Amino acid sequence: MILPAMVCCCWIAPPPDGPIAPTRVLRADLAHGRVTVSVEPPQLAPGTRLVLAAELQPVGWFELTARKDDKAVFSRTTPTQAEPTSSLSAWLVAPNTTAQLLERWPYDAPLTAPLDSIGPGAASAWIAAGTHHGLRVGDQWWLRIAGQPVARFDVRAVEPETCFGAVVPLAANVSLRSEQAVELWPTPAQRRRGAGHSAVAYVERAGDVLLVWAAAPRSVACPPEPHLDFYRGGRYLGHGVVEARDELFWYARFTPSATRTRPERGTQSATTSPTATAPASRSTTRPDSGELAPLDDTLPIRVGDLAVIRTQADIAHGRLRLHVFEISSDGALINGGEGDGLAPGRTGSLLRDGQPLGQVELARVQRGYSAVRPIGGADAWSPAPGDEVRFRPPPPRPTLVGRIETVVERTLFTAQLATGARPPLLVPLALRSSDGTTGVGVLLATNGPSACGFAVTLVPDVTLQAGDTLWLDEPDANPTQDR
Repeated sequence: MILPAMVCCCWIAPPPDGPIAPTRVLRADLAHGRVTVSVEPPQLAPGTRLVLAAELQPVGWFELTARKDDKAVFSRTTPTQAEPTSSLSAWLVAPNTTAQLLERWPYDAPLTAPLDSIGPGAASAWIAAGTHHGLRVGDQWWLRIAGQPVARFDVRAVEPETCFGAVVPLAANVSLRSEQAVELWPTPAQRRRGAGHSAVAYVERAGDVLLVWAAAPRSVACPPEPHLDFYRGGRYLGHGVVEARDELFWYARFTPSATRTRPERGTQSATTSPTATAPASRSTTRPDSGELAPLDDTLPIRVGDLAVIRTQADIAHGRLRLHVFEISSDGALINGGEGDGLAPGRTGSLLRDGQPLGQVELARVQRGYSAVRPIGGADAWSPAPGDEVRFRPPPPRPTLVGRIETVVERTLFTAQLATGARPPLLVPLALRSSDGTTGVGVLLATNGPSACGFAVTLVPDVTLQAGDTLWLDEPDANPTQDR
């Protein structure tokens, strides 16, 4: 059946040079998998694809097969049936769409890609992402298994669809294989904001002290003694200051959020710990087994926990999320000081479990910690270990845009919009399942409470499912642990 087509869905046209652009369907021979559309200069880039939808129901993806003058033919090997009365809508999707969307990439959304091939001796690897995904020489990927960082990939060369990297092992006896999913580290949004996360690779006891090894990122600008805040499942665990480092790890003494051990007054010590003086190549796995480090539920921190790095950009822009770690005669002690741009007399908000309690004032500031006291209302509330202190309002939380209803060909979808939602089109949205954020999608068109769109990226081996949700980040959205 050859169908005439007209665009009837409601959308906002993007700029002419945008990576996703609506186009007019001139002829559709769906029984043979061919669609002819109208195109305008400049020449379509090789690899441009077409999304076709009947009303708001996605039909499928089509590949560019021919171009002449102001017309282009897109084809697919799978024949598609559509009702003769269906009105067809189409969008051109450039091969570098991911790269062009990075400036609005949701904060907690990863950029994932599969390992394409492994080099001899597992010393190098090809990863299935390149300049079309915003990659550049000097970027890093990492591989985590059960949360534990086990390998880092330093990008040495980049092509449009692939990149080549040197493999830096972070754990012993880890077998790399094709199709394993790796993540860009830091994420696109963290890189854009100058922020950074790491993760606990090993925890070692030294008497009553817990020595934490965190995987060392190479491209995050931070103070000489980086400060780490540790979280698990959104729950704050404690903090530590990096006392020593090498090519593989940062080493920090862990201070639990409810500790009663008061820090020494004055300048913090940068004394190297016994663990930090051990060989830098020392394995982060059990020496007697070579297996991945086991989870130890008896410790307040464990392998795989999130380590949020306090970066120079965080300090410069006031994005400090400090915590009370002890109550003293001077007031509540928080894990930020002169090195973080704090000064006596500055006021901020005290929060508990995300809810504001009142205002506090910096009473005394040392290099690495400060004392705060409540401002008014002190009889009704008082700070406690684990409470949060902010000196600027928390950024807005993401907004629920809609919920996936149907999925076509793994990445195309229809969605039911949330009540009152006014979602922007062609803007990156975080895709979330019950297991967390799994990718990024965009809406192509809306009609009343319904919408259609596609996933720009997905965690490899993950398929969209009915019930997954779409979320819009504000320009300065909260980091993952805020949610």
